[in-house]
Amino acid sequence: MAGRSGRPALELADDVAVELRAVSRSRTEPFARVERARMLVMYAGGETVAEIMRRLGANRPKVERCVDKALELGALVALDDLPGRGRKRTITEEARAWLVALACEKPKDRPPKPGVHPEVGRDYEYVRHGTVSLLAGLDLTTGHVHGAVFDRHRSCEFVDFLRQLDGAYPKRALIRVILDNHSAHVSKETRAYLATVPNRFEFVFTPKHGSWLNLVE
Repeated sequence: MAGRSGRPALELADDVAVELRAVSRSRTEPFARVERARMLVMYAGGETVAEIMRRLGANRPKVERCVDKALELGALVALDDLPGRGRKRTITEEARAWLVALACEKPKDRPPKPGVHPEVGRDYEYVRHGTVSLLAGLDLTTGHVHGAVFDRHRSCEFVDFLRQLDGAYPKRALIRVILDNHSAHVSKETRAYLATVPNRFEFVFTPKHGSWLNLVE
């Protein structure tokens, strides 16, 4: 359904409407966000672009950009600075060259200097008192976490963990495991164990350098 200004009506979910009204009355939010929130509250309430312009003293392009962004991307997204519809941000050749030069610069040391930067320009050095490896598996059906702590994470520890999983599920069930590309997960020892339990495990590997796609991570 179109509003009186010819644009579609803006319908707000209850929680979004509450947040917009809170921002519109805020004394601490940036002025631009407060102004946009007021525009959207008024537009959602049925006021036209012309009425919003008159009440807020804003020009038409500003109001229309705000309303259009809300209709296209969502009311809360429209509160923040975004390129207008149909506008593209371009990087000039000069800016590109500067960026490349900056990225290739050797980091500069920042030794303590009175009144300038008194902090020491290095991280705090700590002493490790040993590490352990946690092997964990999140059951997406029940939410249960299978876990085992080892001193190291080699193929033998990983196979021990697979044996733990094997004992936790019915014998005829297929256990699908989503895991990253750690060397222990694809080693000869691991493949040799899998050959002893055919059709028991199915491995699904996350993309390389994308282990965070695994929920247990």
